[in-house]
Amino acid sequence: STLTVSDADNATLASAQITLNGILNPGLEILSVDATTASSNGITQTYNSSTGILTLTGNVSAASYQAVLRTLKYANTGSPLKGGDRTIDVTVNDSQLNSNIATAIVTIAGAPPPVIDLNGYGPGTTRSVTYPIVLGSPLPLAPNVILYDLGSSTVTSATVVIQQSLLTDTLAVKIPSGYGVTSSYNVFNGTLSITGTATRDVYTQILRSLTLQAGVQLLDRAISISFSNGTT
Repeated sequence: STLTVSDADNATLASAQITLNGILNPGLEILSVDATTASSNGITQTYNSSTGILTLTGNVSAASYQAVLRTLKYANTGSPLKGGDRTIDVTVNDSQLNSNIATAIVTIAGAPPPVIDLNGYGPGTTRSVTYPIVLGSPLPLAPNVILYDLGSSTVTSATVVIQQSLLTDTLAVKIPSGYGVTSSYNVFNGTLSITGTATRDVYTQILRSLTLQAGVQLLDRAISISFSNGTT
């Protein structure tokens, strides 16, 4: 860090205030300075996670405050991380006047959006299947599906839509008991809705059981599948 602290008319400073603005993971975004450096320079730190304000106190030299402020760190233990800019404002005080405000910006990319792969570990993320000529059992649609989500370990819902649905088409899944997940199919718009918070493994099991029973087999169907973790 190249931060500098000086005071032309006072030998010591009394305090510093560092304010974290733009908090998106309340209670989980933390400002701190190195405890050993602070202690050795006679400075005490106090952080309020509700307001995002780190306060440094101690009647010591500007050089001591400079040494401590150069160890300033930002940490975020949120899961998922909420992307966006955070601004950090720093001021020092000599017991009479506040300094100018020095500002730093922390940019957090956040977790990438969830991805669903119908091909499992094969190339691409889409899959084509052919319905047998002879009417028979429902056609499995996604037996190898994999759900990727670095931002969350749970899923809150999934939606399957037949883009060119007919009233004789039916989408169905097998819902395991004991997880609080339910499904419903709307024959009029060809939409299968799956709701209830559960792990990705549970939703993977459910979507791998997805089948289509087509009343008219000579027409192609485009079927889209998506899932949500409640935020993306």
